[in-house]
Amino acid sequence: MTAYYEAKYPDSYYENVSITVNPTSWNAQSNSMTRWPGSFPMTVLGPGIDRNYSLNPKSAVQSQIYDGTTVPTLTTWALQLNAEDYVVKTEAFEIEVPYKVDFEISYELCSGTSDPSDPDAPAGDCAPGTDRGSIQNTFTIKVTGDDTKFEVYEPNAKGYCCTHQNGLISIRETGTNRVQTALTMLVKPFLPI
Repeated sequence: MTAYYEAKYPDSYYENVSITVNPTSWNAQSNSMTRWPGSFPMTVLGPGIDRNYSLNPKSAVQSQIYDGTTVPTLTTWALQLNAEDYVVKTEAFEIEVPYKVDFEISYELCSGTSDPSDPDAPAGDCAPGTDRGSIQNTFTIKVTGDDTKFEVYEPNAKGYCCTHQNGLISIRETGTNRVQTALTMLVKPFLPI
């Protein structure tokens, strides 16, 4: 939009054109006009106990404790005990982002050059002027849901871990008699395990 105003005031007629933009940058996450859903669902399904969780879409990192891994899927030697994997799923949601950007333009409108025979001569008589404009609209951010699977070793397994540095889910064993799995949630698409 700044380019539009720059083209509107060509060099041959205007001098000292200055364009002020407010706000100078737009952050949809922190802007008070952004409309977030109250929550979005996450579900853990599998051979153990199914669980449903409600997640906060504004929180980049959040954790939920899942203690439903009552049925292991692998032995400590990685032999299959159960063909059904555990699955973690999140649903898609949308964020509505209205925005408004104001432009203030100041300039000097000049009436030709002081010496018409010399194109490089300074401008003739110049008068100050201002202009204003704005753009506003709404865009929608669509956050896609996804799912990922994980295995659970039998309860006497130690140190089970399948963590992704850049992924959505970090799964770790927190007990030995009954496996508890911590799900670290990030509000961005899942990466497969």
